[in-house]
Amino acid sequence: MRLPWNWKTALSSGIYRSPAFLLAGFSHAGTAAGVRAASIEFAVLAAAAGFTGAWLESLNAKPRGLYTRAVVFCFVPAALHLAEFVVHSLAGTPAAGRGIMLSIGLSIVSSSFCWHTMRRGAMLTSAGAPGLLDDLRRMPQLLLSFVTSSFSRSRVFIPSTRENDPG
Repeated sequence: MRLPWNWKTALSSGIYRSPAFLLAGFSHAGTAAGVRAASIEFAVLAAAAGFTGAWLESLNAKPRGLYTRAVVFCFVPAALHLAEFVVHSLAGTPAAGRGIMLSIGLSIVSSSFCWHTMRRGAMLTSAGAPGLLDDLRRMPQLLLSFVTSSFSRSRVFIPSTRENDPG
């Protein structure tokens, strides 16, 4: 049995969320506090996002129904931020609330973008999935399609009327 883990989402989530805690800790208590907060955030999010990324990946082939939307836009971010809150509270991270608020702001966009990329065959870790470098080469195209599809209609609440739309 394969461990439900997506190392690509673990790595990328740790990389793009750590700076929020670096800035929050730095502005509140100095460089050492900022680096410590960012390190804690990287470890927490790398662990939690690996599992939630696998959860999103398992939904890749599912229709965009209410359950799928609830998982992508509610349960996954809630699980990540609960883990953040618990660990940063236990660690006594300075300005943890500010860092978590910045992280929640990132989640509003990142959960949707992660699902968007997975439905287009990127950021997957299942057998036969492309490598990370292939995914990174496709990121400009994926980002453009995400932005244009977000502006063309609400991807969250309006179901697709096109057959075989990857969502």
